[in-house]
Amino acid sequence: MTMLKIGLIGLPNAGKSTLFNALTGQSALIANYPFSTVATNKAMLNIPDEPFERLAKKISAEDLKYSQIELWDIAGLIEGASEGKGLGNEFLGQIKECNVLLQIIRDDHDVENDERILKQEVAYFDHSLLQKPFEKNRHLSRVYPNDKQYVLNNKIITRFYEETAKGLIPDIDKVEDNDMPVIEEFGLIGAKPWIKIINVSSGRLIETNKETNTIHLNAKELLELSDFNDEELKTVGIDSTILRTKLTDFFEIILNTYDQKIFYTIGHLGIGQWLIHKDSNALDCSLLLHEELEANSVRVASFEDAFKYGSWESLKKAGKSKVYRASKYIPKNRDILEFIK
Repeated sequence: MTMLKIGLIGLPNAGKSTLFNALTGQSALIANYPFSTVATNKAMLNIPDEPFERLAKKISAEDLKYSQIELWDIAGLIEGASEGKGLGNEFLGQIKECNVLLQIIRDDHDVENDERILKQEVAYFDHSLLQKPFEKNRHLSRVYPNDKQYVLNNKIITRFYEETAKGLIPDIDKVEDNDMPVIEEFGLIGAKPWIKIINVSSGRLIETNKETNTIHLNAKELLELSDFNDEELKTVGIDSTILRTKLTDFFEIILNTYDQKIFYTIGHLGIGQWLIHKDSNALDCSLLLHEELEANSVRVASFEDAFKYGSWESLKKAGKSKVYRASKYIPKNRDILEFIK
């Protein structure tokens, strides 16, 4: 299984390292001057999942197996980064390796200007990546004018090449699904899923908007609270369950943006949380657990029923589980699955 890589990107002092530390408990250098991060900080992170933890507590599971993502804290970009300023090309190259980008902007800055600089430098970098493909496909489309694929490739690449030359990121939503592989082949940063995070100076600990893929949060306060236990959180007026739910919503946006879903397994050894593409069927899910676990059938229960009845035995007695052919059933987000060979 390929590890999902999440990149924190933005201008210097946007709050990337603060948020990184708040989410991971690590101590990346934080300072009020540019380039306090000169090398990418990386950490493995369990996916926060309040329903998963609530279910584990309900069934008294002793062992919780989380899926993990890799969080990257990438050094801040400045205007001219695409020309190498501030080690820009190196940092942009690191961004290229990530699957989803969290674009962090401080609310006490000129938000529109910060966003313009960041997207402009990404566009210029993508333009440089397209230089050779543009020249190659333009030549092929002229040599073979009756080859529809060469002509189409040239049309798609030319559009991206010309727009990125102006410092603009083309609208990916306007690209046909069948045409996306042409763009994805070059690893363009602008073609990756972006989520905007507004780092607020006061209030709004975490607020998510799934419709606009925007998150407001206070990175500094999150960091201060990251070491608090439940009782200490209660003392400062914060419900730990509500905070955990907000973190779950935060990562739900990330997973949805990358077309991922979660499913659970319950067994005598504990409870498992698994991450897979939203279109995957139950057979794919079984192979995710173990490459030799090729299930013929799958027993399925909803999260709500599993939380209510607590075990497969109780679910079966209550008629709250169903068996499907594994290759035909596409699990819903947070389905409980039991694989049958």
